[in-house]
Amino acid sequence: MAKNVIIMGATSGIGASLAGLFAALGCHLAIAGRRAPLLEQSAARLQAAGGERVIWEPVDVCSEGAAAAIERLAAQLGGVDLYIHASGIGCENPQLDPGIELETTATNTLGFARCLDAAFRLMEAQGGNGQIAAISSVAGTRGIGISPAYSASKAFQSRYLEALRQRASAKGLGLFVT
Repeated sequence: MAKNVIIMGATSGIGASLAGLFAALGCHLAIAGRRAPLLEQSAARLQAAGGERVIWEPVDVCSEGAAAAIERLAAQLGGVDLYIHASGIGCENPQLDPGIELETTATNTLGFARCLDAAFRLMEAQGGNGQIAAISSVAGTRGIGISPAYSASKAFQSRYLEALRQRASAKGLGLFVT
């Protein structure tokens, strides 16, 4: 079982639920997301529920500092065994509002790549072992007309994960990408 876990997107939804599960298992846990008040509340809940070690840092995956934040969190944990990327956005956009489409694309592709690359490099540097897991969507296999950017960004994520798996295998790493 993973001992040191980083969860990006732990402010709500699946990421927050996973944080609770890993804390209950006694993992050392770093949680991150862009909504600082929610992170602080989650960290306090996790610690009160017996989370052995819970640290947190506000991180916006779209910021250029996201990779450095992941590195800081890993250093505070003493390394990372499991990185979970549960960060993303998706909106119905029947009017194709460009702002919504571009924000979705930036978060779910650029932010995604930035963070997964950082996690991959960290695990490679610490011996090439561990696991990177990302929460995506079936929308990546088939477009959803009311959410084009969301659908396209989820297809990007699926292919990106596939390429990272190939990269880990080609380098002979014990790094699993799911």
